[in-house]
Amino acid sequence: MQDQNGRTRLDPSQHTILIIDDSELNREILWHHLTKVGFKVLSAEGGNQGIGMLRDHKVDLVLLDVMMPEIDGFETLEMIRQNHTMNELPVIMITALNQSQDIIRALSLGANDYITKPLDTSVALARIRTQLQLSLSERALRESEERYALSARGANDGLWDWNIRTREMYVSPRWASMLGLAEEELPESLDAWFDRIHSDDRSRVLEEFNNHMNGEKDHFASEFRVRHQLGHYLWVFARGLAVRDAKGEPYRVAGSQTDITEQGMHDVLTGLPKRNLFLHSVEQAIGKEVREGFAIHYFDLVRFKIINDSFGHDVGDKVLTKIVKRIESCLDEHDTVARLEGDDFVVLQSGVSEQEQVIDLTTRIMEAVRKPLVVNGQEMILEVSSGICFAKPEDPSSAEELLRNAHAALNQAKLKGRGGYQIFDSAMYAQAIERLKLESALRQAIKNGEFSLNFQPQVELKTGNVVGFEVLVRWNQPEMGWISPVKFIPIAEETGLIVPLGDWVLRTACKQVFTWRQQGLPTLRVSINLSARQFLHYELVDSIKGCLNEYEMDPKFVELEITESVLMENIDTANAILQGLHKLGVRISIDDFGTGYSSLNYLKRFPIDCLKIDKSFIREVPNNPDDVAIASAIVAMAHNLNLKVIAEGVEEKEQLDFLASLECEEVQGYYYSRPLPADQFQAFIEKHHGTGSMKA
Repeated sequence: MQDQNGRTRLDPSQHTILIIDDSELNREILWHHLTKVGFKVLSAEGGNQGIGMLRDHKVDLVLLDVMMPEIDGFETLEMIRQNHTMNELPVIMITALNQSQDIIRALSLGANDYITKPLDTSVALARIRTQLQLSLSERALRESEERYALSARGANDGLWDWNIRTREMYVSPRWASMLGLAEEELPESLDAWFDRIHSDDRSRVLEEFNNHMNGEKDHFASEFRVRHQLGHYLWVFARGLAVRDAKGEPYRVAGSQTDITEQGMHDVLTGLPKRNLFLHSVEQAIGKEVREGFAIHYFDLVRFKIINDSFGHDVGDKVLTKIVKRIESCLDEHDTVARLEGDDFVVLQSGVSEQEQVIDLTTRIMEAVRKPLVVNGQEMILEVSSGICFAKPEDPSSAEELLRNAHAALNQAKLKGRGGYQIFDSAMYAQAIERLKLESALRQAIKNGEFSLNFQPQVELKTGNVVGFEVLVRWNQPEMGWISPVKFIPIAEETGLIVPLGDWVLRTACKQVFTWRQQGLPTLRVSINLSARQFLHYELVDSIKGCLNEYEMDPKFVELEITESVLMENIDTANAILQGLHKLGVRISIDDFGTGYSSLNYLKRFPIDCLKIDKSFIREVPNNPDDVAIASAIVAMAHNLNLKVIAEGVEEKEQLDFLASLECEEVQGYYYSRPLPADQFQAFIEKHHGTGSMKA
């Protein structure tokens, strides 16, 4: 057991105290008070008897009187210290109040503490507890250090520990022997460690390391080649974890390194080739005497992390093995599929002469993965994004370069939306650099508070009054100027930065509403968008509840907008989260309705209050018959389910009149107002609220 400070809690019943004192009265007083609080007590009339009892019994602490016949307390203490150290067996001396020389002598001979006569039992008990607690803590530390030393000596892993603030590097003897290094040849800095990594692997490993240090990944893990002192390279698997301060900044990172040269060619879970074996296959394809084109397909499972977070890694592993079988079913006998890490897979497609062959394979794999999948009774719909590098016979690129190109294409595919593919072209180098620059700036923006909020009014058609507003985040980057959310939101979502950004939006919006309320403005409903990562984050409900309490928000004036696709990613998990939000009393709105997995059955299951018709269906009404039919159907369906409807993107009077004819409850769009900064929105509300001036 541990106390609130993390120390091992003292249990008196587990400790035996030996009293060595020639005074029977002293022994009885101490025995009474010690046994009363639960200690086991032994007593001896003199030093020789006490030494004998130490041989025959396990004793945790000794109370030793200084002045005794036969042998005194000093001689007895010297005999005790011949067999027991101060850490192993604490000794507290009992001495007269005015005998300072006795106290000094006792401490010099190895006493841990002292108590004075006449005895103050409360002081005596406090000092006994302190010494026993110290002994417990030191014993726990010693055992921990011994376990660490034993595990380090017995493990096949080399251990490393880097102090970021001092730049000092420690590596274990096993780490050194793995690479054939003598003590004087050990790296003294992280830079020296990275210098030993193969030049083709170094930038990738550094990126993976920085991803963890920046907080994008919860741990560091990487396979790479590292130079042995004799000149050849070993394949190793390194892993590590950063220790962070109160501000979240890393100040130390430690981990291990395993030699996987012999067993590191195939993935344990799927049996597929791993990165190094796949690269070897690509090199063989490059060097074939009969030159023919080939392609590398880089696949990433969309939002696979959600499955691991929601159902656990066992379910995630089963999903991966099923996905692998689907990919393999699409391949020819000369094609190769490999697992790089996590949910990243690559396919080497051989004998390619036309781009259409490449697109055909990627399309077939996407369709195979997209089919409903059932694991442990849970139905899931997954998708993959794909980046393709088409290598022609005349291309001089290395295997590593081709793989990087395919990965760059994958990143471009992700930016266009999930479940798509992109073929690499040379312009993607610049785009990849621009994306990395934007990602770095985004991290700094969150730290530096470079974001602001705009507010777009939502108007009730029946009354013409402003009844709410949607919150929209804006970013004015000091060097690049205003950056469109279309550019930075997908990057924030992909990197996980959307969680702290979304939390900032939520809190800032609620704070602004609180400020307006203090200034006497009417209370309006605030609508806030939730991304997929935000919605599925385990602290979402508690975070919103805390925000409502902090800013004294009535939950009915808070509306959370969630897209259909997020809800359909995992129906049961989504429903559980929605139920938690519903219990808080906030409103739930389905954003961009009609663009995703529209399903009447699921709408009936979810605790939803409102549907937002996507602006793509409003843009051409009432002139486009298809859009008229879709918008009419959505409004009718919503009303049948007792749901309200908000139409987005209203810009023309004809659109407004059409929606009014459908009895659509609310609209928003440039017809009434563009999104406004806080001061302009406040002026807008002060001018229009309650006047009915915007009635259709």
